[in-house]
Formats: sequence, structure tokens, C-alpha cells
Amino acid sequence: MKIIFVSHLGEKYTFANSWKEILDLKLEESISKEFYLQCKALETNTEFVEEIVKSRQNIGIPKDGLSVEEFLKLHTNKRLRDRITLRARVDKEVKRIMTLFKININCIEFLLTDIIISNYVGPTFGNLDLDLFHSIDDVHHPQRFTLNISKKISKNRLINYINDNWENISNYLSGLDKDKQISITEKEIKIINYRDKQKIKYSEITNLISKEYGADDPNSKINEDSIKTSYFRAKEKVSEIITKA
Repeated sequence: MKIIFVSHLGEKYTFANSWKEILDLKLEESISKEFYLQCKALETNTEFVEEIVKSRQNIGIPKDGLSVEEFLKLHTNKRLRDRITLRARVDKEVKRIMTLFKININCIEFLLTDIIISNYVGPTFGNLDLDLFHSIDDVHHPQRFTLNISKKISKNRLINYINDNWENISNYLSGLDKDKQISITEKEIKIINYRDKQKIKYSEITNLISKEYGADDPNSKINEDSIKTSYFRAKEKVSEIITKA
């Protein structure tokens, strides 16, 4: 499974496979480096990938997800989207996966929906049907809250809305868990992939990482022991981002 990142403006969709492409396409304002690396961390968890494939089989779509053409049709044709009966099946699979794994990524339900359907993810794709004045969930049972804006509004209107509803928002914020975002680096993702997916020896990984990153930090001590340490630390970070429930 390879997650592809999507940004869109109106009807124009832009796709990126790597952080370099995200930078080249100037998408970093809508797709953060943190979000990108968290998604790459999901790719390293083979059990998670297997469950995504199983979900696709359960809802009757190809094991690799929908094609680009099918993806665009799904996101740009509202009538088609309303007719698609698999949405309920997808929601069921999202809930199933969330009982299997604890995933520490913001708005994970929206992210899982896109991953299951197509491998294409973007922070702008979520529940766009909620009205601005009905977007805060039950403050008595908080897990998260979202402020979804489906129509263009002015800065003053947004500020006034927050001010008018601040008591509820404040109560809701007080009931949320403290933010615990896990920071994982591109180098750590590569070390995991070299070791777990490509089955490369630590000595070979040391040479590869030295060639790729040694020049960036000439004072760093990249050796077999440091690579082993980095590998196990990276695995711990991935387990904090996603673990079996």
C-alpha cells in the first residue's frame, strides 16, 4: 500500500507521492510534514495494511483501492456520491479497524475512509456536509470536535462565531485529551523499510543511511549500533502512532 497525497482547489486536483513532490507543487500549507510522515508510518505496519486490504474485499472494491479516475468521480460528482451504497460499508470497516488499532493521528476516521477507498488522502477531504452552526458535537461526551466550513465565509463571521460559541468550545476543549503528537523522521521511516520490508542487514543499512544523510550532518556518528538504536526507537514511535487495540 502506498498512500498518495491530494490537494484541491475547486475542481483542480493535485497529486503527490513524496515530500519532495509536495514541496515542488507548493502543497506544504495544506499537507504538513508531520501529517505526511504519520501517513508514511502507517505504511510500515504490515498488520494495518493487511486489514485495509481485507476491508476493501469486504466492501467489494479492488484490493489496491479505486483508480484515479474512480477517485475523482467519487469526489466531484455529488449525485454519484449520494448513490454509492458502499459508503455505509466503508463506515462499518472504519469502525472495525478502529477497534483493532489505536491510531494517534488527528481526524483518523476521515483519513481511514480515504485510505480504504483509494489510498488517496488529503486534509481537505472529510465530512463537508455539516453546516457551520451545527458542527460542534455533544460537549458531554467529547472525543474531538470539528468546525467544518462548507461555504466561503468572511474572517469576521468566523471570529464572531467562535466568540459567540466560546463557552461551549471552552467546555469542550477542557474535556479533550491533551495533545500527544508523535514526531517521526523520514530517515527513521527509511530504516524501518530497509530492515522490515527489504530485509537488509544492519551493516548494509548503515552504509545506505551514511550515503543518504552523512553529508547533511558530518558530525553525526552513523554506525551499526546507532542504526540499531534508531531502528528500535523508530519502531516504538510507530507503535505509539498505531498499535493493535
